[in-house]
Amino acid sequence: MNSVIKTVLLIILIYCYQPISSIAQVHTIKSTSFLNHLLKSKKAVTTINNINNNDLFDITILGHIFPMKELIKTDSGLYLLFTGTGRVYKAKEAANDSISFTRIDSTLVFGFNYNAINFAHKNILYSFGGYGIWHINGQLRYFNFPMHEWFIEKLDQKFNTINSIYHDATDSSHKNPAIFYITTPTKNEEGFEKEETEFNVIKYDIATKANRKIGRLNKLLEPRPIKGLDLPSLHGIVMNTLKEHYLLNFEENKAYKLTNKLLIGLEENTNLYNTFEEDGKLYYSIYPDTNLYSTPVSMADFSAQYITIYEDENFIFTYWWLFIIIFIVTALVIYKKVTGWKSKTKNIDKVAGNESYDKKSNEFTEIEKTIIFKIIEKSNSEIHFSVDEMNQYLGIKRKSLEIQKKIRTESINRINHKFNVVYDKETTFIERVRSKEDRRFFNYMINQENINSFLQKQH
Repeated sequence: MNSVIKTVLLIILIYCYQPISSIAQVHTIKSTSFLNHLLKSKKAVTTINNINNNDLFDITILGHIFPMKELIKTDSGLYLLFTGTGRVYKAKEAANDSISFTRIDSTLVFGFNYNAINFAHKNILYSFGGYGIWHINGQLRYFNFPMHEWFIEKLDQKFNTINSIYHDATDSSHKNPAIFYITTPTKNEEGFEKEETEFNVIKYDIATKANRKIGRLNKLLEPRPIKGLDLPSLHGIVMNTLKEHYLLNFEENKAYKLTNKLLIGLEENTNLYNTFEEDGKLYYSIYPDTNLYSTPVSMADFSAQYITIYEDENFIFTYWWLFIIIFIVTALVIYKKVTGWKSKTKNIDKVAGNESYDKKSNEFTEIEKTIIFKIIEKSNSEIHFSVDEMNQYLGIKRKSLEIQKKIRTESINRINHKFNVVYDKETTFIERVRSKEDRRFFNYMINQENINSFLQKQH
């Protein structure tokens, strides 16, 4: 019985000791010009791409080998992270032209953060998103050095995030440090969340912890599944589309076409590795050569294309509202014009107020007869029938001048037409005579011949 208790206590002791002992793991490898440069540099290197061809070392956890890794260079040191795990190793120079990597974490969990975006800000290591256990997560984790463990940072909004194309804008040249990244169409294996069907551009603002979708990626810039070359001094990342190579400046929302043939050749070289930019130079190696080379890089290697990287979400929202408002205003204007035209027509058809007019009938209405007799009375006295009198009898004195003119013309034309049909004539029954007082206006009269014809038929 005592042996069983001793065995249990030993297992517990080993388990409790494991996180502490794991920190002491050390891997020593031969130094290279690439590693020497990073170790001796006094500056942080924002992004180091394509290091998997580097002759570093792999780790094994429970029989599973983890070969994918990333290097992060901060002001406080050079760190090696293994993709798919929480392992963190710190590098330092060792004897005999070698470099040692000492494990500084005590994490046990693994398999949740493949292809996470790993970066540093103010000497703090971050791991953003990642894939694992049938799930793409949108977590932001930071490494607590005193606790030797990863902790989660609460975000206001979560987007499923994997390391496809991202730009690290966290160095001192940026007033508002941020991470810009592109989400890719993905299949939701869990089925709980909506699947991503578009390439979207997300901005994580480090100061405010705000995680925002700032727009849809321009379809001309849909990327090939190849990591780009982050160029902090040019405030962007070089990425491949199916046709061209572009520098994406997310802060300006502008794309610049790469024209330097040397850089294009490097970008397309599948043996390119150990790439990073520092002080206006792109550093790189060509596998299996371990030497570190460099070439100047500047905006002179690019040409402006007047291509926006993304369609601003606020602009799209505003555009659609503007479209809706214009549509509504246009519809109201058309409606008003149509109803106004109907109203004018109605006024014409209902001369002198409420009396209906049958367009098929050639009989004079009572209002038309009244107007004719008044004009005859005036004409027999050699006096003209005035415009004001015509408006009064038609019931349009309160209408606008435009409507008055329209109704007068229509009414007189109708009376003249009926007269010619009924009396089998081709004449102008009611004639217009320019006013002597004001030449801009017309008065109305009927000549004696037409008066006689009209009166004969009335009796």
